[in-house]
Amino acid sequence: MYNVCLSLFVIVRYKEQFCRSKNDVMNPMETNAFFNVPENRVEISAAILHSPIYEAEMSPAVNYGAIGYVLAHELFHMFQGCGNPSIEQHQSVLWWSSDMRHGCKKKKKCFVKQYGQYVIPELVGYTKQCQVDGERTYEENVADVMGLKAAYRLHAQKVKKNNGKCQVLPKFEKFTCDQLFFLAFANTLCGVAHPTYVRLRHHVWAHSPDSIRVNAALWNIDAFRRAFDCGPEKGLKSEEMCDFWR
Repeated sequence: MYNVCLSLFVIVRYKEQFCRSKNDVMNPMETNAFFNVPENRVEISAAILHSPIYEAEMSPAVNYGAIGYVLAHELFHMFQGCGNPSIEQHQSVLWWSSDMRHGCKKKKKCFVKQYGQYVIPELVGYTKQCQVDGERTYEENVADVMGLKAAYRLHAQKVKKNNGKCQVLPKFEKFTCDQLFFLAFANTLCGVAHPTYVRLRHHVWAHSPDSIRVNAALWNIDAFRRAFDCGPEKGLKSEEMCDFWR
């Protein structure tokens, strides 16, 4: 209700400046963001720019982990398809070199294999295929990992400028700046889904289940391991990590 009232206030207050494109497909009341491929732009709803995803007065560590991750995730979709032909002025255009496309496909194998090993608990005993479909969910999975890495780099730069300090949250004093960042990221995907819903969407949804999106993305982040002291002795090996750029 807060988002609805605030959005209506903005529309009324700035109605002369408020214009919707004929191509707009998003409800401003919906908490969502996506990469518009034909328009080559990231579109975000009015609702997502409010709590708990974004607050102007919130600690930057939390904002970078939440809205920062969301925007970086969507921006990474510009690299989807490993340079598959795009349509420009009604002509098919290959905008990646053959070496770049080959390298991308090689990186893709790591993500597909890794995510394909995750078991979806709600599917156990319900179907023979209980693992995430790493191929179908690849585009969203790689955007999760690389978007989170990009958001973390911005967060780290901000903390460095502040001499290693960040705004402390009440009752979260024991957490470090990096820990706050990763907690904020996980919170953006926190939710409860009925097992039936998970089963119905499993064969068609482009995303991995939310809990796996969090755990799998964090598995590939060195900074997360350092922040929470997760070393090789605890079963986490760096050679098992996936990265699009290296």
